[in-house]
Amino acid sequence: LAARLSQTYPNKRIAVVVKTNWVKSAQKIFQAYSVKNIDVFTAYKLIKSGEQYDYVLVDEAHRLRRYYSKGNHVTQDIFNKDENQNELKLLGKLNPCFILFYDPAQTIRPSDIPKKDYNTFLTDNEFKELKLTKEYRVNINELNKTYTSDDFMTGIQEFLQIDASNAKFDHNIFQSYLTNPDAYFGVVNSIHELFDYLDDCENYEPATQNRVMAGYTREWASHQKKNRDRNDVYDWVEGNYHWKWNSDSENWLMKKNSRIEIGSIHAVQGIDLNYAGVIISTDISIDNTGKIIGIPENYKDRNGQYKSDDYSKEGFSNFIKNIYYVLLTRGIDGVRVYFEDKKMQQYFYDFMGINKEIQ
Repeated sequence: LAARLSQTYPNKRIAVVVKTNWVKSAQKIFQAYSVKNIDVFTAYKLIKSGEQYDYVLVDEAHRLRRYYSKGNHVTQDIFNKDENQNELKLLGKLNPCFILFYDPAQTIRPSDIPKKDYNTFLTDNEFKELKLTKEYRVNINELNKTYTSDDFMTGIQEFLQIDASNAKFDHNIFQSYLTNPDAYFGVVNSIHELFDYLDDCENYEPATQNRVMAGYTREWASHQKKNRDRNDVYDWVEGNYHWKWNSDSENWLMKKNSRIEIGSIHAVQGIDLNYAGVIISTDISIDNTGKIIGIPENYKDRNGQYKSDDYSKEGFSNFIKNIYYVLLTRGIDGVRVYFEDKKMQQYFYDFMGINKEIQ
């Protein structure tokens, strides 16, 4: 869309707003095509600049922030501690025309603008809503398949109890790995099997981009200043195997060691992979009523914590479910999943009609 606007209106100024983890990649894309009238910012940096553009395209608009005292203090100065302020309002004051790409199922922190505030802003400013009804990321290349990419996306939302509509989908997409080792989706028995899966994929398709990701259930010890240059500090340990979290959140996919690291939500949101390995960790489980719940004591994102007077059990659970929705939908050509919580794995088997029991 940015390229189309640039070609149609070569004398207009266009800004593309992305999350920190994708700024450099987006800049390289536009530079490669010699586009002169498009600039790339984070929302924070565009607001700080005070620059005005004819068109502003906001990717991952569900991650625009409000003032929140438990948020990242480094980037809170644009709000002046005004609890009614948010990045959506500030961008609106600067720019006459902006386009928001928004999915409420991908909000992941209390500092993200609440849906009700978002909807109020859209109504007050007479935004036009266009719905994307077709899935274009997932690419399932299996012979004689009965299912589509939409079945996968719907199935993930229903499994995670994000969509309460009981939408129908073809369960075979989640069962086919039992008889077809090359199926799009599959469940494995360990973290190192996720890395083995990616190794196998790269042997057949060396040019692909493939990573392992996980829920934020380990402290980022390897990133602490005292540990950054050490090779004996790991965040994830499984028997004789060990791995570090993503060494950086900005442009992590392009980092030299990213293939042997585990990416958090903040390194991968908004990024497409060819093959994805996902650790569904211990920050999510199933209660005795069959409801999926978040487990606060196992969640280690310091900037993802609620204020003491603002905690919502349901809200927290929704954030965790949204995180796994994002992680599970990064893979274009294939996904493998490892469950650390065995109650969650059994629930998944039962929900998808997989005739297996966890020992």
